[in-house]
Amino acid sequence: MGIKQHNGNTKADRLAELKIRSPSIQLIKFGAIGLNAIIFSPLLIAADTGSQYGTNITINDGDRITGDTADPSGNLYGVMTPAGNTPGNINLGNDVTVNVNDASGYAKGIIIQGKNSSLTANRLTVDVVGQTSAIGINLIGDYTHADLGTGSTIKSNDDGIIIGHSSTLTATQFTIENSNGIGLTINDYGTSVDLGSGSKITTDGSTGVYIGGLNGNNANGAARFTATDLTIDVQGYSAMGINVQKNSVVDLGTNSTIKTNGDNAHGLWSFGQVSANALTVDVTGAAANGVEVRGGTTTIGADSHISSAQGGGLVTSGSDAIINFTGTAAQRNSIFSGGSYGASAQTATAVVNMQNTDITVDRNGSLALGLWALSGGRITGDSLAITGAAGARGIYSMTNSQIDLTSDLVIDMSTPDQMAIATQHDDGYAASRINASGRMLINGSVLSKGGLINLDMHPGSVWTGSSLSDNVNGGKLDVAMNNSVWNVTSNSNLDTLALSHSTVDFASHGSTAGTFATLNVENLSGNSTFIMRADVVGEGNGVNNKGDLLNISGSSAGNHVLAIRNPGQRGHNGK
Repeated sequence: MGIKQHNGNTKADRLAELKIRSPSIQLIKFGAIGLNAIIFSPLLIAADTGSQYGTNITINDGDRITGDTADPSGNLYGVMTPAGNTPGNINLGNDVTVNVNDASGYAKGIIIQGKNSSLTANRLTVDVVGQTSAIGINLIGDYTHADLGTGSTIKSNDDGIIIGHSSTLTATQFTIENSNGIGLTINDYGTSVDLGSGSKITTDGSTGVYIGGLNGNNANGAARFTATDLTIDVQGYSAMGINVQKNSVVDLGTNSTIKTNGDNAHGLWSFGQVSANALTVDVTGAAANGVEVRGGTTTIGADSHISSAQGGGLVTSGSDAIINFTGTAAQRNSIFSGGSYGASAQTATAVVNMQNTDITVDRNGSLALGLWALSGGRITGDSLAITGAAGARGIYSMTNSQIDLTSDLVIDMSTPDQMAIATQHDDGYAASRINASGRMLINGSVLSKGGLINLDMHPGSVWTGSSLSDNVNGGKLDVAMNNSVWNVTSNSNLDTLALSHSTVDFASHGSTAGTFATLNVENLSGNSTFIMRADVVGEGNGVNNKGDLLNISGSSAGNHVLAIRNPGQRGHNGK
């Protein structure tokens, strides 16, 4: 455009050479200089165009692409590059929309087929609807790269995005909304997707994210999925939040959320490697587990919360399947289960490790387990708190499994009669083991049925409940107490009771007024106080005198004080 200056004024004299679709003209006067200028805004009116095919495609900002051309299979598409070794270079600018509605076939939004192709866009919208199926974006070509910028959206009535062949995709504040199909599918070795921060995937009828490095050249490394502050919300039977297959690495960053609503719709299902911090998983369907690991290691950090309304919270089941669920003292983790268990290790070499975690199980009166180890599985816990509603059991080990607990341990069952800690005998299996060491607050009973239970109660521990050891399969129940209290609620027996400045109290929490309890101990040692009740009057003349009974069947060592309470009478002390 030529501009001539006359006596301090400027004007445009060749406007015809300036090609703009929507000129916005503004007259500005600059003070005393008296400069008048015509300014043209670069804003453009969006243009409508049809299907785009080729190796080099550039679309202006704000344009709308409507699929009006069919591929060789007779299906409408929006943007497509040729297959083969010729790279495609697709630039969709800013705020471009791709709409494809195939009333009789397979609607395809953007299909990138050429090797080493590139796709760039920002605030892209792809909306596809197909009669038989649909795909928003499909990156088929080897080593393709797609950068979808910030704020792009994919809508589909089937699959959202499929990417494979060691291709990569990046985006942030990205949205996928689809029904019937999978939201995001990541296939093959070396394929990676990074959805940045604040992305959201919503599906109705299928899984939110599927990732599997199962095909291609393993030299390209694992398939990868990365995001932070991600939201996945899925509906439907067996519609998982994230399905992680072998040779896959998933990093969910911080503050990601997974929600599912459907029977058997697990929140996170994994055979690969998964990491997350401040993760929230909320699943509501029948038999839907919050996190189920079938292989590999899943590590979930502090301030993470798992809730399963009708299934298990955390479970490992498979060869070398490991969950690390690690809260901190300041940011404890939590698990809620309205189904079978809070956390469970269910096969040999399957492990669940937990720290600083609160576990609640409530199945409306039906059987539920806080911690459950079986079939050779192992659970470790450090600073755990377990709350069990009516019908629940706190810690349970069976079929040659092991549970090891350290530091502070709280087990609060609804009544002292419920099982706080228990093992189960099963023919053909070695005795299961439960070991706990630390400060314990236990409201509930401890039962060793064909198992080995060792409790080392540190100062300040309080146990309210009864005990049982049946000595089946070499099983034993050994308890050591240091400056601690055991409130015996009913008849009990155990193998070893080692007491240091501790109290065994039969009187304070007796189950029924007028009844007494017997404690059978094979080996007693240490120094302690036993608070016991005795009806020294009975019916008179020594008839029907009753009281609590401490029976030592093996060895006894140390100094112990007996504090005898006569119900309704002044207590008598003895040694």
